[in-house]
Amino acid sequence: MVTSLVGSDAWDFEGLDDRVDTLAERETLPASEAEARASVGSRRELVIRLFGGEEPAWLREVVRRLEQVLALSGGWDSYGGRPIKRECARGVVELLAHLGREVRAPELFPASDGGISLEWNTNKGSLEVKIEGADRLSFFAEDPSSGIEMEEENISQPRFILDYLPKVDHLIPRG
Repeated sequence: MVTSLVGSDAWDFEGLDDRVDTLAERETLPASEAEARASVGSRRELVIRLFGGEEPAWLREVVRRLEQVLALSGGWDSYGGRPIKRECARGVVELLAHLGREVRAPELFPASDGGISLEWNTNKGSLEVKIEGADRLSFFAEDPSSGIEMEEENISQPRFILDYLPKVDHLIPRG
């Protein structure tokens, strides 16, 4: 279970554990729980809490980068880039939580339309996933050894996980 909070929005993510907890009821964390915090702007805070088990390999790096991209204001790229949408941060954490604890942190970049791009590049190939909203994404995958290239735009995250992830999962480094 991953729970995160941005401003007044609370999100619960299933997939890491089946134990349910809420942020409002917790003031301290038992030793088996991990927490990462990031200031977002002057009064917002992103909190991701993981219940049960070890901290995912990606957690600290992703929180650090989310803190940076969520703090960007309009025009951040000198071309009128929009502020990054909070629901995109949610989509990032949901996707990574589904991929599991052993996934290595992706490169994380802001997109000028307010989305967030994730990239994994290895000697096996590359996978780029652009989170466009809480449940929408686009992706491009390239596997030179097999000659496979796949690209889809504006699909739901569940469709990506069910239909495409099994075909590109080997491009995501773990461990």
